[in-house]
Amino acid sequence: MKITPALIAPPLLAAATLLAVDVGCAADFPRRKPGLWELTIAGDGGRRPPRTSRFCLDAATDALLMRNAVGADQKDCSKQSVDVHGAQAAVHSVCTIMGHQATTDVAIAYQGDTAVHMEIHSLYSPPMFGRSESSSQLDAHWIGDCGAEMAPGDMLLPGGVKMNILKMTVGR
Repeated sequence: MKITPALIAPPLLAAATLLAVDVGCAADFPRRKPGLWELTIAGDGGRRPPRTSRFCLDAATDALLMRNAVGADQKDCSKQSVDVHGAQAAVHSVCTIMGHQATTDVAIAYQGDTAVHMEIHSLYSPPMFGRSESSSQLDAHWIGDCGAEMAPGDMLLPGGVKMNILKMTVGR
């Protein structure tokens, strides 16, 4: 399977959103349960089939990614607001991603520390990967321990590609 930015970017951006969205209001959201999480991304009017990835998370990885997200927000985002009401949240951001301005609105519903649903709508200027906007839904749920084959930060992408998001994030 050929690895392209269009294949890798959506799961990585979704994981970053999932892991960093509560940076501004960490006390308001439950922490994600350590272990193996399954992330399913669907969207863009059904033009592409849902993509499923797995991500290994521990408390230290969660904290490290949040610290990096705070730095990224200050450096890469001109606007970010988070409005939290219990287990529901709305996030609005204007950020620069790979040289593109991305204006994103995310509606989030947490179910304790083991599941989350997101509705994500983004506008890109100039278009990113040939698209000026995208809409998607992300469902993530905890599925158990990471096991010996997955270390904290490991992400298993569609097609069996495995990478460690910490190695990509820490060196920013």
